[in-house]
Amino acid sequence: MDSNQFLKSWITTHLLFPNSAQARDIYLFIVTELESKKNSDSAIYKKIIQMYLKTDIVQSSLSFAEFESANIKYWPLFFKKLKKEERLLILAQIVFELSLKQLSQLFKLNENQIKNKILKIVYLAVPKPEFKTKASYEFEYKKFDQQNKSDFFIYDEIIEKYLNINQAQDSKSSIDASKQILLKKFSNQIIELKDEFLRLERLSYEIPKIKKIIKKNSGFSKTAAYKIAPIAAVIILMVSALIFRPAFIQNQIQRTSDEIIEIQQLKIERRAEDKNDILATAASSDVVAADKNAIPAAATLAPKLIASDVAVAKSEKKQDVEKKLEQKNKSGGLYRGRLYVTDIQQVVSVMKEKIISLGGQKAGEVELGWMKNESTSYFHFSFPDENKADLEDYLKQFGKIELVFEPHPRVMPAGQKRYIIEIKQNE
Repeated sequence: MDSNQFLKSWITTHLLFPNSAQARDIYLFIVTELESKKNSDSAIYKKIIQMYLKTDIVQSSLSFAEFESANIKYWPLFFKKLKKEERLLILAQIVFELSLKQLSQLFKLNENQIKNKILKIVYLAVPKPEFKTKASYEFEYKKFDQQNKSDFFIYDEIIEKYLNINQAQDSKSSIDASKQILLKKFSNQIIELKDEFLRLERLSYEIPKIKKIIKKNSGFSKTAAYKIAPIAAVIILMVSALIFRPAFIQNQIQRTSDEIIEIQQLKIERRAEDKNDILATAASSDVVAADKNAIPAAATLAPKLIASDVAVAKSEKKQDVEKKLEQKNKSGGLYRGRLYVTDIQQVVSVMKEKIISLGGQKAGEVELGWMKNESTSYFHFSFPDENKADLEDYLKQFGKIELVFEPHPRVMPAGQKRYIIEIKQNE
């Protein structure tokens, strides 16, 4: 993969996954698999499609946080209104700049269907202007040499021209003077739409650092593969033994199943004996002798006791499941927040020391307090749950901050949580 492919892959991945933490994980997974090979843009995008369609999107209170300085306005509208396949299609055309032929092969549609879908998507963000028509008009046949075109075709040609679809050429048809202003406005909106995605390519990203991390990880993977090979051989032998089941394994399984059946039979017989003992005791008691109506009540005593045992067992099992689910939910996720300060350089240095002193450790690939740009610092770290209140009290002395908990599939050790906090300079 070259630098341009690294850049386009990151932009596309974060636009598809608004949660920046999830986007980083997905992006690193994709480029790690493809980095060592020479891949075409189509092959890279095919991998992005596969990952996107089978991955659940994690919602975020700070959507597309890495693109905040670009002031994007069209993509959030696309993301809200489009289906997954439509989002993939428009990004493949605008960001990766794939041709109609390449898009046709990726999305299993003919080129005309692809073009019509792209036009339909663009019209969601940039609607066609409505021309005021005359109240009455006189019908005339179109002359042979008349160059006027329908307004619909003019709009389509403008989109095809500025988005480089099918190498569209300027229309030579004559346009009424009254429509020129509206068409110019429509053209400017399409240019603005295209420029929004170009601005994302001009932002500063840590592409060289990511390449080094990927090469390091890929080297480790190759070394680990040699170590794992003997273990894999043992596993294959075990699976083969279970499938073909030699005589001694088959006999052991049969013996075990017989023992289980005998144990279950003993339990049933013991339960029946207990029931008979209860009935016999009730029948021989003085209360039964005094009141014959008590015998039916005693007869129902054993089933009630058995039913109560079953109910207690079910209740305990349900509590265990709920407890495990609760622990699982608490073990994943991260806290995200943003803090505005008057002197970012001073706050970053003291905050870094405070986090480390309270037991925090750097998470992710960048250093603690990494400067994304001149006015924004990025803290990504793991932190003990028991010191969360101390950290919040310390941060509040610099300004107002609210730490919002977000679910995330990455599981953390017990008593630890991940934090992503941005420190921004007040303007």
